[in-house]
Amino acid sequence: LIQTMKPQDVFLLAQSDQVHRHFDRAAELFERVLPALPLQRDDIIFAIGRARFGNENYAEAEKIYAGGANGAKTALSKATFLFHESRAAQLQGHDADAVRLMTAAIAVPGRFPATSAALTQRLRTSLNPCAHRLRSPRRGSCSRHRAGIGQRVFKTLLVRADACHGD
Repeated sequence: LIQTMKPQDVFLLAQSDQVHRHFDRAAELFERVLPALPLQRDDIIFAIGRARFGNENYAEAEKIYAGGANGAKTALSKATFLFHESRAAQLQGHDADAVRLMTAAIAVPGRFPATSAALTQRLRTSLNPCAHRLRSPRRGSCSRHRAGIGQRVFKTLLVRADACHGD
């Protein structure tokens, strides 16, 4: 049945699979339509990365996001790929790589949602090397403390960082 569908219809089916958390099937369908929909390349590659990320296959997601960033057609796409690549690296415990990628996302010319997210996450990581685990599904012992920084001070710094970036 899928072989008889138009590429755009397969793309919609893949999106539906992803929303319903059928990540492996979604990634397979996205990969199938990628050559047929070159104008949607960035969106499709990002969706493949999201499917791998959703399955907690962070190493594969990181590779996919890296490839997306290298061939991104717009600054928005490049910043988005770099930020998500940084999160995949961070969730594997590669904080130094994650900070490097967050810095690269911030350096992309323009202001995008990924720019603010990268700035905020970089600040969190710099202030508390365990911060990425606070929102991770696999919480470690780091979730109980913030490297000596009070929660109120930590939140204030995050708000100020976002405000400074908005200027």
